[in-house]
Amino acid sequence: MSLLIELGNTRVKASILSKKSYEYLGSFPIEWLEEESLTELFSLQGHKFTRVFISSVGHSRIEFLLNSKVKSEFEIFPHMITTQPECCGVLNGYQDFKKLGVDRWLAILGACASSTMPTFIVDAGTALTIDVVIDKKHLGGLITPGLRLQHESLAAGGENLSMTLLGVNDSNEGLLGNSTAAAIHGGCLYMTSAYINNLLADLEAETGRLFECVGTGGDFLTLAPLLDKPFNYIEDLTLIGMSEIINKV
Repeated sequence: MSLLIELGNTRVKASILSKKSYEYLGSFPIEWLEEESLTELFSLQGHKFTRVFISSVGHSRIEFLLNSKVKSEFEIFPHMITTQPECCGVLNGYQDFKKLGVDRWLAILGACASSTMPTFIVDAGTALTIDVVIDKKHLGGLITPGLRLQHESLAAGGENLSMTLLGVNDSNEGLLGNSTAAAIHGGCLYMTSAYINNLLADLEAETGRLFECVGTGGDFLTLAPLLDKPFNYIEDLTLIGMSEIINKV
């Protein structure tokens, strides 16, 4: 039985993989790693693991802490997952495959695991990434600031904006904001969703293909109501991609 851990910029996720099953355990803020054991965070009491796999885009200090916890709690040296030139029949589209972030690579593998259609993948996290796969070949992607980074960049423009954004309400109703916080939040939402919608429409027009759309990331469900096409939201998409790699080992 294997423990799969994804260390992101702000959250840590985990799942359990055995020969017969896959179980997603959930996610927590990475700060909790400094206060709780992995066993307590993910309710792993009584589990015996033979292997632990980690993917990380987090800070080196947190990565070191996570590795130490794995070694002390499970007496296992963890395996680090890295980006590959090809896996599971999917070809990495970067000229230098190592420069594609492991989180994006795993999301690509996770999205392609159960689909043979052209695939359009949106990961709405700290950064908002889009990746495109046709006929099992990754064609490349785009990266922009995520919603929270957009908020923070505006907040950096002055103390008044910074204080205003403390009151941002994700559930604001209506097309237009009736406060500065709501106007900033709504503007970022519409700008980001229009970018996604336009890119997808342009890709379908250029390729003559229809895309299966997959979404993940902490802010994706905030964006979803403004997207033109239905997306399959998969919270643990990167862990599913990791399980695909492990099953090939």
